[in-house]
Amino acid sequence: MGIRLVVGSAYSLDMSDYDFTGINDAEITKFTSTKISGTAGQFKLAVTGHGFEHDNQGYLTDGSVSSLKLTYHGQNILSLTGAHVS
Repeated sequence: MGIRLVVGSAYSLDMSDYDFTGINDAEITKFTSTKISGTAGQFKLAVTGHGFEHDNQGYLTDGSVSSLKLTYHGQNILSLTGAHVS
């Protein structure tokens, strides 16, 4: 099937379009071996895959990403499926 990248119709991939001032306040809301979810202000990120592990400081140490979805104010910015990134 291959990798599929979908960008929300109201957004572009120009990173200067986004306000990242709250990124230091990012919070992981779910961490399992197959899913990592988090928020930073109005950004929400969901990463799926397998084998996710972290060290005792919370840094990701292992796993493979198969998809991700990023939303801003509830609207899709981008989604990536069909990937295999280790």
